[in-house]
Amino acid sequence: MERNWGRVSRKDVALTVLLAFFATSLSYRFGTGNQLEHIPTILRQLNPAYLSGDFFVSTSVEFGPRFYFARFIALVCRVLPLPWTFYMFTFLTDIALIAVTLWAARGVIGSSRLGGMLAAVLVLGVSGFHLGDATQIRYEIFQPASLAIPAALWVIGLGLCGRPIIAALVASVASLAHPLYGVPRRGIALV
Repeated sequence: MERNWGRVSRKDVALTVLLAFFATSLSYRFGTGNQLEHIPTILRQLNPAYLSGDFFVSTSVEFGPRFYFARFIALVCRVLPLPWTFYMFTFLTDIALIAVTLWAARGVIGSSRLGGMLAAVLVLGVSGFHLGDATQIRYEIFQPASLAIPAALWVIGLGLCGRPIIAALVASVASLAHPLYGVPRRGIALV
């Protein structure tokens, strides 16, 4: 089957960056929701004495589901303050969601350029109802799933394109940020 990959133009890049910038800037929130449980673990990575008597924070230095996320964000926080780091990654994950949506719409489904852009606007602009947050494609509050979802969507598209090995590799990397998004998508792509 021949795919309509299209050509990435300057207009596509400009619209992607502007759409991500406006979506991030209008909806970004820091220090609310699920993000509250990640902030202390990141601050512990930056300062080993931070909340040294707290059981939850102390166990966060051990290997677990947030192990890589906390270390990665703390590494970036050595250069940028935490709120700016979260804003930057929210912006970058919005760009990644737009890119994977455009790729899937144009390359996997065969949509026109306009159809791909409309799909990207809908992905960033329309949110579903909250069913335990499992229905979200885009999070306004940066968290581990924010990093894993664009990769998980890419994995499903790669599986549909008949690229299971590449899909499994991408899913493995996504699993580092959020195991529950990467591992099941790897299975879907292989099927």
